[in-house]
Amino acid sequence: MRRSTLRLIQYTSPHLPYGSLGDTPLQDIHDGLLEPYIEWRRAEGIKTRKWDDEKRMMVTVWRPLKNSTINRDLEALRTILVAAARRWRCSLTGKSWIDAAPLITMLETMPSSGALRPEHSAEAYPLSWAEQDKLFPLLSPRLQAMCLFNVNTGTREQEVCRLRWDWEHDVPELNTTVFVIPRGYVKNGEARLVVLNRIAQSIIQQQRDLWCGKSDYVFPHPKTLKPFKKMFTTSWKQSWEAAGLPMGPWVTEGVHNLKHTCGRRLRAAGVQPETRKVCLGHRNGDITTHYSAAEVKELIDAFETLCQRREGIVLRPKMYAIK
Repeated sequence: MRRSTLRLIQYTSPHLPYGSLGDTPLQDIHDGLLEPYIEWRRAEGIKTRKWDDEKRMMVTVWRPLKNSTINRDLEALRTILVAAARRWRCSLTGKSWIDAAPLITMLETMPSSGALRPEHSAEAYPLSWAEQDKLFPLLSPRLQAMCLFNVNTGTREQEVCRLRWDWEHDVPELNTTVFVIPRGYVKNGEARLVVLNRIAQSIIQQQRDLWCGKSDYVFPHPKTLKPFKKMFTTSWKQSWEAAGLPMGPWVTEGVHNLKHTCGRRLRAAGVQPETRKVCLGHRNGDITTHYSAAEVKELIDAFETLCQRREGIVLRPKMYAIK
């Protein structure tokens, strides 16, 4: 069961002091009835870890929830209402539970006008070459290798963490190897082809010398030989702040920025949108899982453009200004 559904069930419990939806007929649910729930979720907030310069350690801090997080809760309720109106039927009469699903309005994740507020969604922050040069040397050696592989392949965080040696395939026509990630390990549910440019190949060879035959995973934990749970670790957070990169509610500070960095560099290199979609593992409606050598070479050529630094002017909103 999704966490948003559990949150909704928790709120509808009659034992909670701030109201209940449990006794409300489905057809009577409306936006006004959900306002106390939304305020409760905002007040509940979320705990996160942040580096404290004075204490010289990571500390736990509280921050309010983003509207996009609360929208996931509301989406669970919307799904229930739509199912009650269209799919669920009374076993005796055969009629739907309700005649029509009440309209539930989602919270705005970006302002239609005016300034951003803390509850609005943060935006991705693709790195410039200069920012990458500041950030990567500050990372631990293990995380640095994973991040360098990430930014040169456009993979997602969990795809890097769980990458396995038995997913590697030889392409003798091109004298190279590729990885094919099964659909069950990919966010969009489609098998993912990961091709390697010169930099990614060097990292794979480095990991092969270290771990191939010792662990099933390309980037294993040195003690357990199991995959790392995530790359968004204390090392990343401390390095991000030490590199002087922007922090705050307006910008994401996570590892997923590396995927956006890869996509922006592919675009700057003139790679066509259709090719970029395949490179970044985006759903494109093509169910083909077999690639010819020519198609693989096209993808490799696209990623090879990332090995050439293309310095340029990076325009950012003032809210991203680094102090």
